[in-house]
Amino acid sequence: MRDTFSMCKKYQMLGGSIAVERISFIKTIVMGDGERYATLVDENGLPLFYPTLYFTTQRRNASLAYSTLVNEAASISVLLQCFHERGIDIHKRIAQGDLLKLHEIDALRDRCQQKMLGLPTAVGKSAVSLFSGNVYVTLEAEYARLTTIKRYLKFLCLRVLPNRSAPAVAKEFESMLEAIAARRPRKKSRNQSSVELKSGEIDVDHMFETIRPGSSFNPWAGHQNQIRNRLVFFLLYELGIRRGELLNLRCDDFDFSSNRVAIIRRADDTADPRAEQPLVKTNERLLPLHDSLAKEVTNYIITVRNKTPNARRHPYLFVTHKLGPTVGSPLTIAGYKKMMDTLRQSTPQLADFTGHKFRHHWNLRFSELMDSLDNPPSEAVQDQMRSNAMGWRQGSGTAAVYNKRFIERKAHEAGMNLQEGQIKLPRELPL
Repeated sequence: MRDTFSMCKKYQMLGGSIAVERISFIKTIVMGDGERYATLVDENGLPLFYPTLYFTTQRRNASLAYSTLVNEAASISVLLQCFHERGIDIHKRIAQGDLLKLHEIDALRDRCQQKMLGLPTAVGKSAVSLFSGNVYVTLEAEYARLTTIKRYLKFLCLRVLPNRSAPAVAKEFESMLEAIAARRPRKKSRNQSSVELKSGEIDVDHMFETIRPGSSFNPWAGHQNQIRNRLVFFLLYELGIRRGELLNLRCDDFDFSSNRVAIIRRADDTADPRAEQPLVKTNERLLPLHDSLAKEVTNYIITVRNKTPNARRHPYLFVTHKLGPTVGSPLTIAGYKKMMDTLRQSTPQLADFTGHKFRHHWNLRFSELMDSLDNPPSEAVQDQMRSNAMGWRQGSGTAAVYNKRFIERKAHEAGMNLQEGQIKLPRELPL
């Protein structure tokens, strides 16, 4: 990390501004020990001084996950871009003792509600905004953005705000932070049942017919990609694992003698060449594999993966098969997202599909299985079984959410069945 600060100081000595440039980029740095570190850089690739200082001294030492650092970097980028578009250098302005006014905090709140777009094609046109005018983030994302911005501005003011110990300045400083906090959306408890009802059911038969190798509906070119992608969806469907857990799988995680696969946490693995490393968010665990699923994995490894150039240079299961400089490299998060985008665009029935829906679908199937048993385990034992399979901490309450979903769904079905044939409505209502 000393090299990062050396770059900042050298840039400052050469006359470069340590404030924000026109556009800030999130930069991933892979340390020698495999640690992933995220910060903001300018258009020349040089770290922005104060954001880098903040991430290093305040956030990195807090042992935050890489994904958390990326999310916080994105939030600070919203702050910098918002004021840049208003012609304001927020670092320099605070150093001059000029804090944010209420109307500026309102404008910042509005920007935190909007999704940031990709880079404009004409970088030199300062009038181009990077914010979408009609695409909005979730309330949770808006809350997180404003929380990070409040934390960053407090850090910045404590270092550069002049006369901050003076009573009037201290009062204005605290008022600014309180105004930002007050504009965060009210946190609401998540209605998991409503989420399920809105998301709709997955047409599993249509899904697997679409991804069948050789199918006329299959949206991916190349037999290797079709074999790999079918296995991706099989594992998501049968195991209910997350995206990070899927991309983190290695060939040696599979024990084919006992038909089991190990889900293992490997944060900052030096063997992983991906800058944005897929991570296992849940507990480590062993999951069973059906014979047919184990054969699918074996078939992919032997007939596809091991015949792909460069694939044997690393242990990760899923690799890139497209010829080019990345052939044989581990499948990246970006590659996974592109796969999902291609599937969603291939057919209207899958327009809303996400890989995470298979995790919810697994829990629905688990509930239906328990409900079909003549002598099912107690609810407490079912919670333990579900938590073990999903990697949740025992007693966390997450398993109970899915039990509640299933009970509400059965109650909904019972209510509909009860109404059928019970209420005789007239064919024509009187005027």
